[in-house]
Amino acid sequence: MIMPLFEKPYWCVNNPIIEASSPEKQWMCQDDDDSFANSGLPKLPCNVTNITYFVCLPIMLTFTYLKDWWRKADADEVQGRRALTALTILSCLDLMMVLYTTNTGSFGEVYSYPWILSVFRPPIFLYNNAEVMALWKRYALVVTGSMPMAVLLIVYCMYFAWCG
Repeated sequence: MIMPLFEKPYWCVNNPIIEASSPEKQWMCQDDDDSFANSGLPKLPCNVTNITYFVCLPIMLTFTYLKDWWRKADADEVQGRRALTALTILSCLDLMMVLYTTNTGSFGEVYSYPWILSVFRPPIFLYNNAEVMALWKRYALVVTGSMPMAVLLIVYCMYFAWCG
């Protein structure tokens, strides 16, 4: 969720003006004259963010499948998981192509940014965000359901601590 804030934008990748600037400015996607308006947050190298996405996307997909390991999913959940699987596979193929292109120099600079991942990132995020929100809602229900027991234990401990 936070990674896009630190990802190098496309205009910064292989930009000769930025690559000629000092190393501190390269981390900020800035030239020596500070002529680009950006957030001022340091940007990670492209390979770091691409490899991180390539590792994390299948892990998030695996967690989505494992969540329904012990229960039967309804038709909407199955359809959503199929769409998420397709988006994840296409995004991983896009990342593999970008990693191959940037590390071997083939195809020139034509494919130096993961465009497919950039397009599919919002739907993947929204689907996983809904999963995370559902998990926290269930957790909140469990906590509120066990609140009387927690209060009893706290009162019990405080009473005997007060008694000595």
